Amino acid sequence: MNISNYIKINDQISTAGQPTKEEFALIAKEGFEMVINLAMHNRGALKKEDKIVSKNGMIYIHLPITWKARKWID
Repeated sequence: MNISNYIKINDQISTAGQPTKEEFALIAKEGFEMVINLAMHNRGALKKEDKIVSKNGMIYIHLPITWKARKWID
């Protein structure tokens, strides 16, 4: 798969940067069943990503995460 920052974790989980509309079709053809979007909507998100994923027969879940640096207390 030639998607930005694509990493296969195991046979069931992979991670990547923001796929394009066309790349979501390739993801579906590869057999993926679900997309979990961790990005905020205002951070380079693909418009109507939920609909694009659904049209390709996959489940879409959006869990927006703010990736700010955190100082951990010992």
